[in-house]
Amino acid sequence: MKSFVTFGSSKTLEYYPNRWDVLERNVIVKHEDGPEDGIPHFYPDAEDLKMLLQDFDILQTRHSQNVDLFSDTWKGFHFFINLKVVK
Repeated sequence: MKSFVTFGSSKTLEYYPNRWDVLERNVIVKHEDGPEDGIPHFYPDAEDLKMLLQDFDILQTRHSQNVDLFSDTWKGFHFFINLKVVK
């Protein structure tokens, strides 16, 4: 079975230094208005993803930066991954 997953990238944490509380390596807590306030978020790097997804067949990976087209503001980074469950 093929699946599509996304992860916020650790590059985001470099892009916004000292913006959020750090719990441990690549884990932050956002403090901002909205539904994600106070919720821990994990931001892996490519090596973390290789380890986490080692039981899957990774078909395609893309790492890109987000942009708000209405304000022309560059935002954080994400991994977009197509993978297949290995049986």
